[in-house]
Amino acid sequence: MQSGLKAVVFSQWALMTEMVEQRLRRMGVGCVRLHGGVPTDKRGELMDKFHDDDAIQVFISTDAGGTGLNLQNAAVLINLDMPWNPAVLDQRIARIHRLGQKQR
Repeated sequence: MQSGLKAVVFSQWALMTEMVEQRLRRMGVGCVRLHGGVPTDKRGELMDKFHDDDAIQVFISTDAGGTGLNLQNAAVLINLDMPWNPAVLDQRIARIHRLGQKQR
């Protein structure tokens, strides 16, 4: 990935996010992964690591991370699948496209 560029990858399937994490790690790309099994009190740590650590370039999440995530330091959003509910898609997009976003 381009230096300094951060991305968010969403999928509704935990197994898909696990496969993405494995692939990125094999490629040497730093990432964190949020899924329903991550305790609520640990989720903030993942967001902080993504925001503060330049070595972490990708935030991978199931829709368990659809609310409460502020990931506007990302420049790219990848939806691995399209949710059946359009509100979920809007929610995914809103995680990075919000006030404070500096990337187009």
